[in-house]
Amino acid sequence: MMKIREIKKFLFTFIFLLIFQFAYADEIELTVDDNSLLYQRGVYLLYQEKDYIQAERYLKEAERLGNIDAKYDLAKLYDLTASDNHKIISLLQSSSEQGNVNALVWLGKIYQFGRKGILKDLSKSKYFYEQAALKGSTEAIQLLENLTSSQKKVYLKDEIKWLELKINAGDKAAATELAQLYEKENNNEFALKYYLVAAQNNEINAQEKVGMFYLQGRGCEKDLEKAFYWLLEASKNGNPSAQRQISNLYISHLGNLSAGYAWLVLSLSSMFPNVENLVAVSPDLENLMKIMTVNDLKKGQDLANEYLILIKNNKK
Repeated sequence: MMKIREIKKFLFTFIFLLIFQFAYADEIELTVDDNSLLYQRGVYLLYQEKDYIQAERYLKEAERLGNIDAKYDLAKLYDLTASDNHKIISLLQSSSEQGNVNALVWLGKIYQFGRKGILKDLSKSKYFYEQAALKGSTEAIQLLENLTSSQKKVYLKDEIKWLELKINAGDKAAATELAQLYEKENNNEFALKYYLVAAQNNEINAQEKVGMFYLQGRGCEKDLEKAFYWLLEASKNGNPSAQRQISNLYISHLGNLSAGYAWLVLSLSSMFPNVENLVAVSPDLENLMKIMTVNDLKKGQDLANEYLILIKNNKK
């Protein structure tokens, strides 16, 4: 009879201790003054057990005891439980100030794409990505490159729209600006389109550009006739580069040495205004003169004077 009572008493005590252990184990463990153990337990409860209530208790205690990673994981917990985004931001900022690279990357993403109650702020996003990149985050480097690229596309689109409006309003310089923008982006077809608009408005550098585009077949089929026309227009308006190119066309395609000589002399005179002997600065001129007859040379000098008067009149 006594043995039965003792067995019942033992079983009662054992069951009571088991209940007590499961009911109050967390409170007992939270008295451990070791933030790394508390943090590890909190992380396990958060990511493995999905016990967000207990995980929050452990992570908060670990944070209180100075664990530098606890703030980041608390932010993760609040993100998983759809908590206030401002609370998440606050934790991430604090964590990032303590050197947490992942917090910096996450802040960059939040400000890049925005969240409920948090507006997009690309300048802030870029700042956080840059800070993470400086700490060696390859993810941040890639995200920063993507962000910069997307910003450039947005700015380019806005700039194109603005320049098109200026062109429609009669701004002659805007066509050249837009053409240069397209050329920089290697969009030769549209670059030629707007250089041509500017060239037709007597923009000298644009005329030279159009001529070179047709000569080289950039953004179009090669067209020697159109190339010659626009390079000659630019030459008559005093563009030294166009004068050099039109000289080459006269010599190599038309066999007109005198006209080629005239335009080459004018081009060199513009580029070297203080040089008296142009042969000294141009082997091309020296070689050309070697194959010219006296009559060719005399005609070339007369043409150079004629073209010079034409250029001066065009500049008036």
